[in-house]
Amino acid sequence: MTSDPRTPVLVGAAVANQRDENPLVAVEAIELMARAIESAAADAGAPPLASAAEMISVPEGTWSYADPGRLLAERFGAPARSVVAEVGVLQQDVISDLCVAIGRGELDVAVVVGGEARYRAVRARAEGVELRDTIQADGTIPDRRWSTPSLGIDDLELTRNIVTPAVAYALIESARGGAIDLAGRHAALGSLYEGFAAVAASNPDAWDRHPYRADELVEPSVSNRMIASPYTKLLCSQWNVDQAAALILCSTAAADRFGVAADRRVFPIAAAVSNHAVPVLQRSELGRSPGAELAAQALRNAVGIGPDDLAHVDLYSCFPAAVETFAEAWGLGRDRDLTVTGGMSLAGGPLNNYVLQAMVRLVSRLRAEPDSVGLSSSVSGFLTKSGFGLWSATPVAAPFRQLDVSERAARAARPREVRADHVGPATIAAWTVEHAGAEPHRAVVVADTGPGDNGRTIASTGDPEVVTSMLEDEWTGRTIDVQADGSFRTG
Repeated sequence: MTSDPRTPVLVGAAVANQRDENPLVAVEAIELMARAIESAAADAGAPPLASAAEMISVPEGTWSYADPGRLLAERFGAPARSVVAEVGVLQQDVISDLCVAIGRGELDVAVVVGGEARYRAVRARAEGVELRDTIQADGTIPDRRWSTPSLGIDDLELTRNIVTPAVAYALIESARGGAIDLAGRHAALGSLYEGFAAVAASNPDAWDRHPYRADELVEPSVSNRMIASPYTKLLCSQWNVDQAAALILCSTAAADRFGVAADRRVFPIAAAVSNHAVPVLQRSELGRSPGAELAAQALRNAVGIGPDDLAHVDLYSCFPAAVETFAEAWGLGRDRDLTVTGGMSLAGGPLNNYVLQAMVRLVSRLRAEPDSVGLSSSVSGFLTKSGFGLWSATPVAAPFRQLDVSERAARAARPREVRADHVGPATIAAWTVEHAGAEPHRAVVVADTGPGDNGRTIASTGDPEVVTSMLEDEWTGRTIDVQADGSFRTG
């Protein structure tokens, strides 16, 4: 057992799920979050921890609560200050913030919790039912609203309407394709996510536990429509779920005081983040994440833990490109599990708190293998910001370290110049076909305006011949003619 009473330790981790077809019976998101906290305290073997929280941090969701942390503190009679971390704040930063505060002696017991009840909302719309969620008094605000200066979106991406996550990540996927032909790319995606489906099938908390085959995952069908090629619905993050997750962190002294058994304790070793935001359009290499690479390298150098030392890994899985990019950053092969949940498309990804869901599964595995090390990862935006955390049920001698490589990532970045007014020839750097319903809707490209120019632009077309061809052939490197209205033509 560690001798430093200020050492931060994760003692409780739990999820709360519901899948009720009757939206009037299903509970709202704040109730799911409360259930998750209660279960996390029970998981620690110390139910009083829920009422001892001195801070409750909540990643922002689609709900309308002004201060969910306050509602939860009142629910448990806790003297907690409340934090809402806006979309764009890495979940690793939220967790690390509490670990650092505990290590400094500023906190003794803290909770990070998040959740959604979007399936309930979907069922209510389908049945024409009006839901009444908890409303807080006018003027209610959290003790801290944690905002972020940039989401990493370029104005031209907004103007030309290509900021949907599926389109942005499909463009990144296209740029990652390299010399792989379309058939090879589909096969690789199917193989990767077939492994994810096998993990989800064994995860009792997963939203979808069907053991899909590779072909079922990548081939469009009535139940698995194409969203943005090559991404079908089953390759895209699923957020219409009713899920919540909570983690309870405390000092070792508090864990001792509340009688938390040694076999319930999981220790943060170190974390690294990159918060330097470069929009997709401006990235010099669309298929890479220098911030993720630098964060992974910083962790390896700081604690001497490499890919072969990681027994359990959860790579952020909003879309396959994120998994692939993080795997490369850590030097992890596809011959091993890259998720502990089954991924966001199957296990469920409640918008802004998937990392908490993953941590619950990671904690379970680390407790079962106390000498092992686990890796958790976070993403914000379109692979814009990256974070990693290392954990073990065996305490380490060194204090928890939070590393920030944002400045290094900024120095390493050589962003392309956006040519919003470019008209004329351009070379396709990345492409996808966006679908509307089951039908191909438009072809979207990121194109270089060179040669001898550092410029980039975005263009799209609904031309049926182009759309059809783009679904059948590789288009990277082809020359197009960009029009003043943001559309493009081919020769």
